[in-house]
Amino acid sequence: MIKLRTIITYSVEPGALKGAVKEGVRAGLKRLGQIWHRTILPRHFELGAYSRYAPVYRKRSAATRKRKGHARPMDYTGKLPALAKGFAMIRSSTRRVKVDLIGLRSMRLGGPPRFPDYKAELTAVSAKEYDEMGAELQRGLTDYLNSVRRPAVKSFG
Repeated sequence: MIKLRTIITYSVEPGALKGAVKEGVRAGLKRLGQIWHRTILPRHFELGAYSRYAPVYRKRSAATRKRKGHARPMDYTGKLPALAKGFAMIRSSTRRVKVDLIGLRSMRLGGPPRFPDYKAELTAVSAKEYDEMGAELQRGLTDYLNSVRRPAVKSFG
């Protein structure tokens, strides 16, 4: 699970845009889930992942690298990257976004302590990526609120 906290500051009366803000946050979080799946998740399978996610990623032993035939992280047979980058079901609410990687249900991601913790490695996020996600959420909410049509004022009398 990746936790990202944000604060929304209003420049108008919040009650006037209450429904629009909720829908905007929901749309922004869904967009954020799509961006995570499309751009951030594939970075976990690149060679630079060991340094990018250093606190979470455990270096594989020389024997493991020799047995695999390569040094790419989280890629032993090629099955995990293919399944992770495949179809994902993305659901969002006003408080969270959930990205279900459908193909990974068939894989065992946990194991004894000697195995790598694939769940932690898949959800690892660097400080730069946190900033990217926060900026993207802000951009998505701003775009949505700017696109909302405000009701026309009707004069009576």
